Amino acid sequence: MKMSVVMVDGSFRENFSIIESLNKQTLPENDYEVLWIEFYSTVSDVLKQKEGVRVITLNNASDSEYHSSFCFNEGIRQSKGEVIVIPDADVLVEPSFLETVWKEHQACDRLAMYIHRLNEPKELHDKNKSFTLAYLRNVTIVTMTSNFGGCLTVRKKWLLEINGYEQNGTFSSGAHANGADVNIR
Repeated sequence: MKMSVVMVDGSFRENFSIIESLNKQTLPENDYEVLWIEFYSTVSDVLKQKEGVRVITLNNASDSEYHSSFCFNEGIRQSKGEVIVIPDADVLVEPSFLETVWKEHQACDRLAMYIHRLNEPKELHDKNKSFTLAYLRNVTIVTMTSNFGGCLTVRKKWLLEINGYEQNGTFSSGAHANGADVNIR
């Protein structure tokens, strides 16, 4: 398998539109897999109904503090792809996204890409609204150039070589300290 897409959740995601955009990729579906790693044991009913995604639960107690590094590392362990793609799980991607990432990694064996997340302006933000790519192309902007949690693409062997994401509690914040740590290492 060429690629694995690993997304994480701590029972806080409200929108799962990324699954549909990943199911419409130009890369043949046999060449990639989509993994959704849930920190707790409860998975959204909406997510359960999505096709083309393997859901893995870590079954942590509901009073446990969410720590995305445990989710990332489980996704890395269970992934079958040569290249791992770790996008923020509440984005949409272009139909050619995975094909483009694969081509870039074929050109450079040691490539690690951090792809900026484009955000809709706050005045347009509505958690309950499902946006289309056509709409988002016209309104999204880069709001944070140092967001290491936006999207990482890297060969699985390199993530294994650095022992994945740091699981120390210091890296459990929502500020993507774990992504910055992986970037540094």
